[in-house]
Amino acid sequence: MNYNQLAAHLGVSVQTLYNWQSTGKPMPPSYQVGRLRRFHREAVDAWLALQSSPGVLPPVRGCSTDSASPKKRRGRPRKP
Repeated sequence: MNYNQLAAHLGVSVQTLYNWQSTGKPMPPSYQVGRLRRFHREAVDAWLALQSSPGVLPPVRGCSTDSASPKKRRGRPRKP
């Protein structure tokens, strides 16, 4: 499967896949044929199952479990 097919399978855009690859985000295992990158459907499904298992994904930014510390405001202070 190529990038277009992988994007359709994962429900994201092709540009998102290229962004993930260039920034080093987790990607399904792939192999290269000449200058083209290919993905095995079984490997993608196994990678997807691993990504969605509990405790594997990193915590979501902005969602903290510690509610004791208030969020610090950023930017210019507002007038009272």
